[in-house]
Amino acid sequence: MEPLAFLQNTWYLLIGVLLIGYSILDGFDLGVGALLPFLAKKEEDKRALFNAIGPFWDGNEVWLLTGGGALFAAFPHVYATVFSGFYLALMLVLFALIFRAVALEFWSYDEKRKKLWEWAFVVGSFLPALLYGVALGNVVVGIPLNDKMEFTGNFFTLLRPFPLAVGLLGLAAILLQGSTYAALKTSGHLQEQARKIARAIWILFIVLLVATFILALIFMSGTAGNTLGYAAGIIVVAAWFLTRQSLNAGKDGQAFFMSSVAFAGLWGVVGAIHYPNLVLANNDQALSLTLSNSSSTQLTLTVMIIIALIGMPFVIGYTIYAYKLFKGKVALHNNPAHG
Repeated sequence: MEPLAFLQNTWYLLIGVLLIGYSILDGFDLGVGALLPFLAKKEEDKRALFNAIGPFWDGNEVWLLTGGGALFAAFPHVYATVFSGFYLALMLVLFALIFRAVALEFWSYDEKRKKLWEWAFVVGSFLPALLYGVALGNVVVGIPLNDKMEFTGNFFTLLRPFPLAVGLLGLAAILLQGSTYAALKTSGHLQEQARKIARAIWILFIVLLVATFILALIFMSGTAGNTLGYAAGIIVVAAWFLTRQSLNAGKDGQAFFMSSVAFAGLWGVVGAIHYPNLVLANNDQALSLTLSNSSSTQLTLTVMIIIALIGMPFVIGYTIYAYKLFKGKVALHNNPAHG
């Protein structure tokens, strides 16, 4: 393999790892936020859930920023095409994340508008959890592109059956993350409620997985499967099954771990079947953005590897430190945004 091709493949893999890390880590706090009305009715229960994610949510989003930055530097044409083509959807995600962060801070201090901030947090968690998957579904099934690598559709082009199914499947994966994490971090009636919701979402997840698979056969009939894709699919189903077994046994840490493995497996399926494409053109596959036609230069990719080797240990080290520091069941504090 040529050096440039090796670097392109390496960054394909590394960006995938960053996206998996973000999905697993920010997935649970997005899931807790979206499920807040169903998990907790009393203020002390809501505060417990806020405290469960308070020390982690902002650090978790570092993985999204790192992944976006890596995509911009390694595959700038992809970054430009996706962020311009999905502009409205991504602006909705951006504003949702902003209001979510503000709501988490103000919920404790603004008693008069506590309910408003609570629902801002719920909606700010739900929208990204849904729209991330819709965007990914469009990238995988293909979007109309011209010879300048520009998106030629409109907002409604993005709302097709397969992308919507992927969005709902991604939402289910995030909700499963959130409910298993809530069960892990709480106790008593709140823990039992989280387990109950996790079991319901567990069923929803497999239903949406099967529906997405059927739609993939219909809308992606020309896409050939491969060994890695099938292996990743088996991992998803096995982890899904073991999540329920763990919940039934009261092993919440294991249930959360298996939910995370299932989530990572979904990314494995996408990465395997989509390779070497980055953005598929459904009007003419010759216009698709691939590893070879959309990457930065060999020098840029090499410098990025050096930066990653220096910077990523700090990100990983901080993540491990934070989770070790705040491990165990949550306790009530006045400011949930900071634990």
